[in-house]
Amino acid sequence: MMTDTAFRIESLSIEGFKAFTTQQTFRFEGRNIFLFGANGSGKTSIVEAIRWCLFGLASRPGEIVKNQFYEGPCVVQMTLAARDGRWTMQRRLRPSGGESDRTLRDPSGAEKNLEDVFPQLSRIGPREGTHVIYAAQQPSSRRPEADITDFSYVVYRYLGLEEVPRLSDTLSALSKDWAIQEEEICDEVESLGEVLNQRIADVDETLSRITSEPPWGTALTPTNADTRAKIDALAGDAENMGAPCSADALDGLSHHDRLYEIETAVRSFLSGELAEVRQELTDRSSLLKNAQASLQIAEHAILQSAEGSRTAEGLKTELDETLNGYQIEDLEQQLERVEGDFQIAQLKSDVVRSSLKYLEAVDSESGNETCPICHVEHQPEQLSLQLEGLQAEGDSQANDILEQRDELRQQISASKDLYDRIRTLEKQVVEHKNNLSRALEAAEGVFGIPRPATVESLRAYVLETDNVCQNMQNAVESQADALKTWEVRIDNTKREIQFHEMRLRKERLQRLYDVRYKALHDSLKELGNLRDIADDTRSLLNSQLHDRLEKELPPVAEEMTDVYLRLTGSPTFDSIGIRQGENLDGSMTLDLRVSSSRGPGTWGVDQGILNGQASNAIQLVPYFVFSRYQDSPLLDLLLLDDPTQAFDTTKIKLLLTELFDATSHATLFVATHEEDRFVPVLNELFEADHVRAYRAMGVGEDGPRFEDVPIGI
Repeated sequence: MMTDTAFRIESLSIEGFKAFTTQQTFRFEGRNIFLFGANGSGKTSIVEAIRWCLFGLASRPGEIVKNQFYEGPCVVQMTLAARDGRWTMQRRLRPSGGESDRTLRDPSGAEKNLEDVFPQLSRIGPREGTHVIYAAQQPSSRRPEADITDFSYVVYRYLGLEEVPRLSDTLSALSKDWAIQEEEICDEVESLGEVLNQRIADVDETLSRITSEPPWGTALTPTNADTRAKIDALAGDAENMGAPCSADALDGLSHHDRLYEIETAVRSFLSGELAEVRQELTDRSSLLKNAQASLQIAEHAILQSAEGSRTAEGLKTELDETLNGYQIEDLEQQLERVEGDFQIAQLKSDVVRSSLKYLEAVDSESGNETCPICHVEHQPEQLSLQLEGLQAEGDSQANDILEQRDELRQQISASKDLYDRIRTLEKQVVEHKNNLSRALEAAEGVFGIPRPATVESLRAYVLETDNVCQNMQNAVESQADALKTWEVRIDNTKREIQFHEMRLRKERLQRLYDVRYKALHDSLKELGNLRDIADDTRSLLNSQLHDRLEKELPPVAEEMTDVYLRLTGSPTFDSIGIRQGENLDGSMTLDLRVSSSRGPGTWGVDQGILNGQASNAIQLVPYFVFSRYQDSPLLDLLLLDDPTQAFDTTKIKLLLTELFDATSHATLFVATHEEDRFVPVLNELFEADHVRAYRAMGVGEDGPRFEDVPIGI
């Protein structure tokens, strides 16, 4: 039989794909294709080339499809026969070797969008190398090129219920998303509440701090109008004071800006005046300090001069008393004469003492003695008495002379000392008078005192300047007090403005709390309601689906069992069942089970209880059962790679019979190494015009080599 689909594969060109190198073209002419050959001979590459051309590497990303020993491109092109002519579908691997590009052209050569031509192109094939490729006439909500590997979905689709589990999964996903949103909104509500409460608390703290010492004093709490009136009053006072500020110039400004302008003008005015007064005070204080220093010098000079004169006069009197009517020169002459007399007296005394020693040395018993000098005879005793008298007289005279000499010396020394002191004091008096003159002359030039300056005029200038400085100091303090008073007024007004702002901010925060917080709570409640609705709807939907499947699955299981028994004969496990279940994520699933008429119990097909032949057969059953219910498909292909592993000859014939029945709606592409057992059965079932067979002869330098195998009646 030949399928009556809108598109059939007329030819296939392969270059650089898998085992292929240089381009090879196979002309299928819409027939069913059987590929024979041993493993590794290249037969499977044709089946894989069709799959890759249609779907790329959607199910096996990262697979290497390019022949690594071929430098040319990797390209697969199919020619599709349609009622309006020949279409071409080509897939070309990009130079990077990962992604590929697919193009579809109509008979005129114009490029078309695949989704527009094949609205729903999909494949069923959890088993490697086995695919049902199907393109529906009309699009559905399922994405094109979907790889349907889920047995559950195949059953749902067969029963026309494929949207129900999808809707259930969608509701489950929505419920989970809304649960996440609930948690996020809940966190946002909590965070917003904390932020708003903290901001309101901060505002309350500021208000409490202001009202604890209210800037308006004991008056009533001011309104905005009251505060504005205070600002206008400040502007008027500032203007009256002379500051460049007027209420008219401040019209249209906010409270903050008006107050800023007033503060700037007042500070500039008062600070400027204060700076001028302080500078003048500094200058005057400097003059006062210099004048006080000059006055101190002048007064000190007068005092010292008078003191020096008085002392000098006293010393002069003392000098006169000391000289006793003499001059120092007279006293010095007297001293010179006394010292001469003292020397003569000493000489006499020396002569007397020598004579006495001489007499002592001469024998006194000899009587009279002759003087060795004057040669006069003397009586020694009498002479000794005379000499002793002379010695006593000379000693007394010498003492008198010595006492007179010492008195003269002391008188002269005292007189000279007094004279020197008088001279020194007189010099100091002159110097003090000079200092006074210089101080007064400086006062005339520096302080502008009229000539001739006197100590009295200088003292009057100092007193006057001191009074001026004191007045200036009072003015500075007055200006500083005025500035401080203005600062207090402005600061109090600022605090009033802040008070109004804080009250307004609190009202806004409270409104935000009431509106936004309530809105979030409402959203949270609405999400909870939606999630409850989604959960209830999904529960109801799953319940209805479960009830529907309870009715529909037994006939499906019977049909699958019928196909399974035809493929396997009478196996130990001779019944197929479909059990409803649920995945870990809550989605519903269908589990293919086998059982035996010989005893109770069911087993999953993946539990390894089936032999190889039964296991391979049960993998083919869904394709035969569900692929026969397509409604006029655009493209329907059944690709099988070695479907008869562990099959005996009888089972192979049963399989081929089922495949022959499938050609009523699908085009076959079967790759197998069972040529000897396939060909006799194919010759019985197929007409020569409906089938074409190739034998893979191995892989050469140019890729796999094939030869035709005659098939058909």
